[in-house]
Amino acid sequence: MRKPTFAAKLLASASTLQIVIDDPQDVEGEFEGYEVLMRTGGVVSVHQWRSVANLSASERNYSIGGIKPLALHTVTVRGRLSSNRLSAFAKPVELMGAKRAYDVITGYDINWSVNGHLNETLHVSTEESHTFTDLQSEQNYYASVSAISRPNSSFNIQLLGAPSPTRSVVTPPARGGRSHFTVCHAFYPPTAMQQPMFVVLLKREV
Repeated sequence: MRKPTFAAKLLASASTLQIVIDDPQDVEGEFEGYEVLMRTGGVVSVHQWRSVANLSASERNYSIGGIKPLALHTVTVRGRLSSNRLSAFAKPVELMGAKRAYDVITGYDINWSVNGHLNETLHVSTEESHTFTDLQSEQNYYASVSAISRPNSSFNIQLLGAPSPTRSVVTPPARGGRSHFTVCHAFYPPTAMQQPMFVVLLKREV
């Protein structure tokens, strides 16, 4: 079996690390699942690996809670095969809990709702703005923004930062029939000590 590969995302607001493991390749024998391992310190560390979880053959996702800010950890995975065989370790990912953002902003997640109904999260690029169109009259729209960032290194990890304060807008009544509205959210990228901020611009489209 080839060395496994995986991606990691750190959720700052929940102090949780999410990992997504790719499907196994070139398996000889029966694939029985993945083992998730973690240790304190960086890639070069005096600490031993400790087993965090043994996943079933069909599981590819796992979450690790309790990641503390400014605490350095390293995580990896390996495959479990029949006859008590193990694959090589995947390339480890070094992570440090962070409250705001890593070095490079790669995009934003927008959580938004209409009249209390939560919609699917939107993923947008680093262009720092997003426009909602064809909004209806007399509706309550709410949104918050979280920055997605990565360290300036080769580690395959992303940080989903703490969400911004929630902003809201109420579309006014229609004038002379049905009206549509456009809402534009302009984002301000966070620094290491700031949450993303944004403004809301409402425009009537008759």
